[in-house]
Amino acid sequence: MSNLNEYWYIYFIVGLAIIIIVVIAVIILAHYRHKKEKRQVMDESDYEMAWVEALGGEKNIKGVLIVSESKLEVTLNDMVKYDKPLLSELGVKGTVLKSHKLTITLDSGAADIERLLSKHIKG
Repeated sequence: MSNLNEYWYIYFIVGLAIIIIVVIAVIILAHYRHKKEKRQVMDESDYEMAWVEALGGEKNIKGVLIVSESKLEVTLNDMVKYDKPLLSELGVKGTVLKSHKLTITLDSGAADIERLLSKHIKG
């Protein structure tokens, strides 16, 4: 019993660490839930137009190709016109620029986004 009293601070630190981890997990989950709800508030046509706007408008989208379930390759006429912050708001996890191609990484749903954008390809 004397060992328990002797090392009370270790139990205290472990307990505190567990509480901190739980609080961080709750904050992260609340953040992702809020982001998802924000996306659902936007109706489908607004969501579609936000994607078009984020890529510089209809005249800027030259082609869209599905690379994988979570990646799209978008060919743009002018690379300067795309809006990276707006893409992030739409759920894009990352972008890579190469020549006139913009590779977009999503959680999933690349086929859905490709279907939305294909309607707006000019040329």
